[in-house]
Amino acid sequence: MDSTREPSSSSPVTPSQSPPEEDGILSTASGMAKEAALLFQSHRYQECVDVLNQIFQKKEDDPK
Repeated sequence: MDSTREPSSSSPVTPSQSPPEEDGILSTASGMAKEAALLFQSHRYQECVDVLNQIFQKKEDDPK
């Protein structure tokens, strides 16, 4: 057994099941969430809340 092989390389790669525009929204929301986390860690709470509200507005129609 090859111990240098990464565990993720043995799992099959499946194509995304979501339309491209949803992928764009998801990646945008992911970037904004990272920004909010950095703002929170920097004690910039109001700016963090503002970014989180922007994410919420973008995903308002998302049932999750």
